[in-house]
This record gives sequence, structure tokens and C-alpha cells, in this order.
Amino acid sequence: MKKMLTAVVLMLALFNTTSSVGNGSVTSESGQTTIPEAETSAPQADIIQHADLQFPESGYSEVLTEAIDQVNGFDMSWSEAETLASAGPPDSIREDELLPGIYEYEYGHTTVGFYEGAVEYIVVKPPKDKPLFAIGENVIPLKAAHIREALGEPDYEAEDGDVYIKEATALKIFKDPGDGRITSVESFWIYGE
Repeated sequence: MKKMLTAVVLMLALFNTTSSVGNGSVTSESGQTTIPEAETSAPQADIIQHADLQFPESGYSEVLTEAIDQVNGFDMSWSEAETLASAGPPDSIREDELLPGIYEYEYGHTTVGFYEGAVEYIVVKPPKDKPLFAIGENVIPLKAAHIREALGEPDYEAEDGDVYIKEATALKIFKDPGDGRITSVESFWIYGE
């Protein structure tokens, strides 16, 4: 818990002392935020907006924690330009209400947060009719048993979810504290100690 609070404080301090935002978006006189067309003719990647693929009934052949930085077809290592080239223009763009300087690109049920032109986090809030998400190329139902089968035991268990860590990336499976229902999945950078 102390490490998580330290990470949040460091992130807020970093965001509050940085005035420039390198998100490449343009705000018109009417206040409408737009993004420039991607500067590449590279083919778009298969972005999994609803994770409609099938999950393996027989289970997963290996623990998938090596791919926790690749969620729903987006990669934590991408720049803003790489994201636009791979996924195309987002459905919408908005500034994060809690973290000034972070811009969020909405792609269906997946949100990609950018800070200074680099992916800062990926959040998946799957619809109730398709409670699935993807890690790497593996589709996982949003049920605790399936997630543990795919990812193994979490590195940390918190009141609001389970956390898996791979080097400088964390994947948190957020749960409703009341009923334990999974509400979202988030991949983010670990800052701090």
C-alpha cells in the first residue's frame, strides 16, 4: 500500500510540474479537440475493442504474465504516433480529470492514456454482454477463476483488486469491494521505489 501511495504522489508531482503536453492534438477556436492523421501508411493492427475472439476451453498453455503490457491490442511501449498508426483515430479524446497533462484516447471499451506522447496506461471496461479482455493474443473471460488460470497467482492482493507485475509494468484487475465483481482491467507503469 505504501508503494502504491508513493507512486501516486510521484505521478501527481510529475504531472503538476510539467506544463507542456506532447499529445499532438489540436484545439480549434470552437474548443473542439482533434488529432492529426497518422503519419504512416502502415497497416492497422488488430485492435481488440470488444475482445470478441474465443478463449481456449482447454485452458492456457502457459502463464501469460509476460504479456501484461499488451492489453486489448494496445502496447504500453507505444508512442502516441505508433498508437494512431496501429489503431487509427480514437472515438474521442479528453484530458484526464484527475491527472493534468494526461490525455485519454477512447477506443470502444478501451481507454489509452498518454503523457508527453507516450502510453501511460491502458484501461479496459468491457461491456456486460462481452465480459472479455485480451492479454497479448490471448482472450480471457472476466471471471476470477479464468484470470488466475491465465495469469497465475497475483503478486499483490488489494481490497479493490489483484495486481500482477512484470518489470516496470503492472496489471491490476479491479474488483467491486462489495460483491467481488470485476469492474475493469488496467495496465500501467510502476513508479517509485
